Amino acid sequence: MDNFAHERCIVSRLSIAGAAVAAVLFGGTVDTADAGLITGAALDGSSPGLGAVSFVTIAQNSEITKTFESAEHIDIVFTYEDFSSNGVTHSISETITNNSGVNWIGYKVLLGIGAGSSFTLGPPAGVTFTSKGGPFYSAFSGLSLSPDTLDFNTGTHSPGTSATARIMITIPEPGTPTTFTLRQIPQLATTGVPEPASLTLAVFGSMCVLGYGRRRASS
Repeated sequence: MDNFAHERCIVSRLSIAGAAVAAVLFGGTVDTADAGLITGAALDGSSPGLGAVSFVTIAQNSEITKTFESAEHIDIVFTYEDFSSNGVTHSISETITNNSGVNWIGYKVLLGIGAGSSFTLGPPAGVTFTSKGGPFYSAFSGLSLSPDTLDFNTGTHSPGTSATARIMITIPEPGTPTTFTLRQIPQLATTGVPEPASLTLAVFGSMCVLGYGRRRASS
């Protein structure tokens, strides 16, 4: 599949503070003059794993449906403006379809700034993942959480199936427009590399068999 097929991004709806805005994104940004928590969303067109994506956002809750066409990362950039003096915990509920053709043994979400080759782990000050609200991924029972990393593990997300997930983010800076990126990466099983001692033994055994075969052929 060529890069254009991997990079196609379709956002069907974006609703901010209850006001629906229809849009189609191809690596672009949606903005609105209405006051709301999320004021923009952009899909990085260079994200190699991305298929179709749709957004629905109302107040402090976002719903994202997306399909991975390959087991590679995608970057979604959010512009977020918090009008609460106490900060806001924002819930992002996702339906994720694995159309990559391979099993995933985990799913990692990184919080940072920039996109593509400019992505840097570590979001603007005060923006963090939180356990409040219960982040989860239905295909995986394990979760390691830090302020800028969610690592869902222990399980399998099989190809051709969909799973649901929830991501919780806290933004405590009132009145400050904030841009952050969620980089989402399927995790694949790695093929083990033989230990040096095992590799040496295997080579020695092959040489012995080869030598024995030569002696028999000459006798």
